[in-house]
Amino acid sequence: MNQGALEQVPLGVEQAFGNLQTRIMEDVVRRIRINGFVTRSADWEITRLRQLGESDAYIKKQIQIALHLSDAAIDDIYLDAVGKEYTRNAELYRLTGSTLPALADNIELQDLISSVKSQTKDTLNNITRSMGFVTQEGGKLKALDLTTFYQKTLDAALGDISSGAFDYSTALRRTIKDMTNSGLRWIDYESGYHNRVTVAARRATITGFNQTISHMNEKTARDLGTDSFEVTWHAGARPEHQAWQGQVYTKQQLIEICGLGSGDGLKGWNCYHDYLPFVPGASVRSYSDDQLRAMNAAENTPKTYNGKEYTTYEALQRQRQLETNMRAQRQEIDLLKKGGADEKDIINANARYRVTSAEYTGLSKTMGLPQQRERVTIDGMGKRSSNNVIAPRAEKSINTALLIDNDHIGKTYGKALSMQYRTISGDEYVLTGTDIGNVGILPKNTSETDFFVYAAPKSSGFLKGKYVLDDNLNAIFTDGRVVLNNYSANNETRNAIRAMLEDEISSLAGIRGDNIWYRAANNPKELDYLKKGIIRPSVNHMTKAVEDGLSVWERPLYHADNIYKISGDLIGIGADGEPLLDVKTVKLLSDKPFTLDLQDELMKKGKALFLNKYNWTPEQLDNALKGKWTKKTDLQVN
Repeated sequence: MNQGALEQVPLGVEQAFGNLQTRIMEDVVRRIRINGFVTRSADWEITRLRQLGESDAYIKKQIQIALHLSDAAIDDIYLDAVGKEYTRNAELYRLTGSTLPALADNIELQDLISSVKSQTKDTLNNITRSMGFVTQEGGKLKALDLTTFYQKTLDAALGDISSGAFDYSTALRRTIKDMTNSGLRWIDYESGYHNRVTVAARRATITGFNQTISHMNEKTARDLGTDSFEVTWHAGARPEHQAWQGQVYTKQQLIEICGLGSGDGLKGWNCYHDYLPFVPGASVRSYSDDQLRAMNAAENTPKTYNGKEYTTYEALQRQRQLETNMRAQRQEIDLLKKGGADEKDIINANARYRVTSAEYTGLSKTMGLPQQRERVTIDGMGKRSSNNVIAPRAEKSINTALLIDNDHIGKTYGKALSMQYRTISGDEYVLTGTDIGNVGILPKNTSETDFFVYAAPKSSGFLKGKYVLDDNLNAIFTDGRVVLNNYSANNETRNAIRAMLEDEISSLAGIRGDNIWYRAANNPKELDYLKKGIIRPSVNHMTKAVEDGLSVWERPLYHADNIYKISGDLIGIGADGEPLLDVKTVKLLSDKPFTLDLQDELMKKGKALFLNKYNWTPEQLDNALKGKWTKKTDLQVN
């Protein structure tokens, strides 16, 4: 695996912990904004314990969501990345007259993968149990656990505001700067060592992954009867590693020369090298000695940018530093906006980001290095727009914290459940029909397990002499809450909730999408018909009547011999409520059957994205899908 691919491996885990960091910082800013304009310190003291308690519950909930997301990311790594690395050795087996066993049949490796996955997840869990921020006190850095940090930060900020020592904007700006300079940290209180949680999570993930790949490569070498390994070469290697990269060594030489097994050696801290089985007489080196000397010489020849000389290694280190700075600056801008900061503070923060971004672009172009903007935009806050504000996050981004769009409407087909649904941020549900203009208010849900269902009133009847329909849509809200229209609340409630949630999850997973449909084909000739564009309208199995078009699903619903992904124009609804496509427009998107096993894997990803997007806990989602609501009550309308 090359350096670029290895850097991508832990992004899902890193993102989950980055989102956790953002949510905690936003909560601090939210508390300051709520209480920042009180005139007496006594007002803060009255609500202090209650609000600190609310924050404690909020943090626990965010940690739970982060761990659920990181668990899903770990599973993805060992499903995708490890599988690809495993099959890369197939050609070497073939050249030596052997056959690579299927990964599923490799019991030794499967046991190791199971153990490493469990160990990595335990490590990430332990990281969340020892988090805090690092602040400066008396000119020295001091690590504070989350509870202490919350108490001291809110007490200081709100005390300064109420006493008149600082105005609101100054206190807010100072607090945000303290948080973004530190970042959420994993803290080892015995040694005093601390590191950003994103870095700690990334390191834990890479450590487990490298352990698995190393074991896999060494087993391949044993199977093929060789004790030789080729160390990979990559651009920007640190000088100590540059001396031995690209060469072939025995296992003992890997330990003695390359430092395998030590923190600063091969496969150690921030090392992106790998060692691959090498069979003399069958394997061919990736680079000759002459090529290695030429490439290393080019790496060590400095180039000048902004009056300073950089080797490739030095330029990469500067790139990483600028990426860290940009992530902190983006966070600062976002938090200033959420805190209602003075416009000048936001403009100045944008200007600082713009300067850093320009240096990053200029350095990368001068040194011929690829820009890795995904390391900056992993915060889920989107790209920068031309007017220097953070643009909204795109829903198409997978494994990314997503914004909830008001009036985002999803469609569920089916004879009994044909419906539309909305996703709504905030706590307000705007009614239609006879209640048009009225607003239903949903109470907050601070529980980690409770799932609440709110029934909208029946809104059909006469309005100003005209009969109007009840067009209230079912809706998904944040924090384990849904609203059902009057019909759904009183008929097929469990199925209505499940259909809405599963459809939204499958959309986030990339299963559902615009003009994406699934055709269940038990007739072996149907694939050929789809390929040639000669598919005919469907026949209803019960009535034997010919439908107006080809019946399809929005996502696979039950087993069929073959399920194919297709596109086509929707022209109507079939006798059983299924979508019908114009057969003249049907196109086959993939001739590879879409299996229910694949759908199950994608739905796991979709559930993780759903939890992050809607701020639900795994328990709330599980209860909702099982129809176990804590309470179903009428929506309170103002």
